[in-house]
Amino acid sequence: MTQRASTCLSLLALLSSFPLSLGDATHISGSSLIGVSSVSEILDQFFKKQEIAGRKPSAWKNEAQAMISLVQSLKDIDPATQEKVDGYVEQIIHTLNGDIDGTATAQATAKDLLEEHKTRVEGELTLLHTQLDDVKGSSASSKACRDNVTEQRTAYYTQCSDNDRNGGSSSSSSSSMSLLELGSSCPTECGKPSTADFELTSEAKQTYTCDFEAGETAKECVARLWGKVNLTRANLTNKYNAWAAKKKLCEEHMARCAVCNPLWDRMIGTIEVCDTKRDSLYGDYCRLQPMQTLFCGAKADLEGNFSHQEELQEDRVTEYSDLKFIKCIFERYLETKNFTESMISNACPRISAADFYSFASPPGQLELPHVDVSAVPTCQGAVSHEQGSTLYDMTGLINEFTLDGHGNTVSVADAIYSPDASPSAAICTASSR
Repeated sequence: MTQRASTCLSLLALLSSFPLSLGDATHISGSSLIGVSSVSEILDQFFKKQEIAGRKPSAWKNEAQAMISLVQSLKDIDPATQEKVDGYVEQIIHTLNGDIDGTATAQATAKDLLEEHKTRVEGELTLLHTQLDDVKGSSASSKACRDNVTEQRTAYYTQCSDNDRNGGSSSSSSSSMSLLELGSSCPTECGKPSTADFELTSEAKQTYTCDFEAGETAKECVARLWGKVNLTRANLTNKYNAWAAKKKLCEEHMARCAVCNPLWDRMIGTIEVCDTKRDSLYGDYCRLQPMQTLFCGAKADLEGNFSHQEELQEDRVTEYSDLKFIKCIFERYLETKNFTESMISNACPRISAADFYSFASPPGQLELPHVDVSAVPTCQGAVSHEQGSTLYDMTGLINEFTLDGHGNTVSVADAIYSPDASPSAAICTASSR
């Protein structure tokens, strides 16, 4: 409650000098004294509640208590003194008005504070939502890149084999690392060596004698020699045919390599691009956890502050009702120049909570500010990666997790991401290097 400097500091001194019996005085009856005691009790209860609540005493406390005490002790008050007392009562009412207005100010401050908390939640929500969309976008880009690699691999093995590229291996199920191994399976030239050394067989080199006397003719003699020479020619022909066949296969292999090597190199380049996308994607994912933590912290602060403000609002409603009631009593005193039981029980009814909410500026009861958080993972409970959830679609990210051994899905449980996305997590430390 707003504290105001009292303008009634001299009331106690003034009333202390009142005569106990004056001519032309207002007489205080026994029923009036009962009313004064009731008012005194009401004020005592009000001030005690203030003390228990830890608030400073009202600026008009001493004056009001002094007045009640003196009214209880006096039997008669002359008109001049009554006029002065009325003036001070009016000042007490004026101070009460300030305290009453203070309840509306406090209510407005509470609403402003809740709006500040709401603004903070909305700010953290926007950052989280934007980051979540970034992850989903990066995930889709990563998936498209890996799908492109799959298409290029399929196209390669449709027309090529591992032996049709530089750095080829005997297996077509190589990992990204083995795909980059050095080596060569493609020939750089064919038909080398292109010459073959030969010599006649030892039989063909021997000296032969034609036995003309025995009837052997020259033709027969040469034919016998050619038979030995033709053995060497047959061997040489076989070597040539083998060389020519090998040269043909080599040239066909070179032709395939000329087509397949560019296909393979293109796929390797795409894999390197995908790996870069993966590192960036992991970095985006790791920024989700701190943003989720900040968002949930701001949301919890908003809800906690609202709960606290609801309690303070109940106190303000009670305080407003008490102040209005006490003000009414003093106002009735100005009218009747007396305190009576009927004044308390009938003339000054208690104010309802609805009256306070109408009096507040802006009017209305405090409400928990609405913030639409449906687009991000909840702060309590579990969120899985499935159609319709706030985590969907992160298929590309999950594929990378699976390839790297980090798991086969992504989820959130009580605002904690899995796989671990904290700064010390393996995924996050690797992506930051």
